[in-house]
Amino acid sequence: MSINKYDSTTGDLTPIPSGEVMYADSPIGTILSYGGTTAPSGFLLCNGAAVSRTTYGDLFAVIGTSFGAGDGSTTFNIPDLRGEFLRGAGTNSHSGQGSGGTVGQHQNATQIPIIGSGTASSNVDFARVSASNTDSTQNGPGSMLYVTNLESYSTTSGSYTSRPTNTSVNYIIKAKQTPMPSDMQGEIDDINGEITQIKSDLDVNHYEATITQSNIDWNGYCYLTTILSNAGIIGVYPIGVKLTSELGSYDVSHQGYSMRVFKELGTTPKTFGLAQPNDTFSFKVMIYYRTSIL
Repeated sequence: MSINKYDSTTGDLTPIPSGEVMYADSPIGTILSYGGTTAPSGFLLCNGAAVSRTTYGDLFAVIGTSFGAGDGSTTFNIPDLRGEFLRGAGTNSHSGQGSGGTVGQHQNATQIPIIGSGTASSNVDFARVSASNTDSTQNGPGSMLYVTNLESYSTTSGSYTSRPTNTSVNYIIKAKQTPMPSDMQGEIDDINGEITQIKSDLDVNHYEATITQSNIDWNGYCYLTTILSNAGIIGVYPIGVKLTSELGSYDVSHQGYSMRVFKELGTTPKTFGLAQPNDTFSFKVMIYYRTSIL
């Protein structure tokens, strides 16, 4: 079985070499959270590993050395996102809000200091955030605000890292396009067959014929299917004609599968009548036809 790609410009169907058949899924360089421990096909775990610039050329073209240059020549590093949260790169448009770094730039955790002096009445989980805070829940010396259930401290100095409730997963990065699944092959073959038929239906062929009085009847009709059949072109459907030589005092009109020939009867005013089999004339037309009806 083969899979073809259709060129809408030329109308050609070109076989795709075996091993190069891919289907559209996540773009190369896409980073996803993943509940497994082993990366699925086409992905790599974001563990900072140095990988081949040749084997993973598509990924290297996307991320380059943003996450590390590897050995500087044959390898490059994929992101190391173990124990990390992801953040949007660049500066946003919100006034007074934070901004991220460039793609691949790592930022250390921001620590919120415990400020003020004094000792809590008992060893509780708290962080002192403002000596002048007017929130309703205040305890301790100097009207300090104690926020419960963050980190446990028994001293009045030190710092803690802001970290929300979380669950660990693996991050994976799309490194290679995924080969076409075998169970989709039949559907692809059916589609290729339909495309081939459509292309055949759309193909317009042509044949140049010489028309003489012997080709018309007494009503001036020249049957195009008969002309084509006499030339060995059978079972086709004429769709048009075009004059390719001078008619002189004759004219033609395309009418479905036939063409009607008229002769000039007078010049002032110019009038035409039906050509007859006993007239004498010869001219050429290009007959256009399809192999099927749309």
